[in-house]
Amino acid sequence: MWRLRTPLAACASLTLSACSPHATAASNPLHAIGPPTLTCDHPHVADGDTITCSGVRVRIFGINAPELSHPDLGIVEEPGGQAASARISALTRTRVSCAPAGDQRDRYGRMVAKCWTATTPDLGAEMIREGLACQWVRYSRHAYDGLGRDCGPRGK
Repeated sequence: MWRLRTPLAACASLTLSACSPHATAASNPLHAIGPPTLTCDHPHVADGDTITCSGVRVRIFGINAPELSHPDLGIVEEPGGQAASARISALTRTRVSCAPAGDQRDRYGRMVAKCWTATTPDLGAEMIREGLACQWVRYSRHAYDGLGRDCGPRGK
């Protein structure tokens, strides 16, 4: 079951400094996105840029990570797919919150959202910083400039 949370309730799960009146989008994702927030413990990881949080498939905002094999979709595993999936799995071994990026859905019907944990303020930014995903500027609109590699026009 997933819960919608108000900004105040979502702040309670973040650090107190992230909820201060002087917090910025960098210190608190809610300032950039706003409610409602989807929260879950230990989400299922499909690959380096997709999780399932409380039964909702979520595409992590603004990034593209190498694919794992998805035979049902005709997708073959790409180099780096295992490493990206293992890292997002490690980053999400705790409570995860995701705020929808507007009304965006991807072509597979996944909710596009910015996601974070108490120790990782932006999962997408962290994956780019670690070189396990690229910024897909077409969708991120330069939100992650300077953190790492940008994807090409086809997301690779």
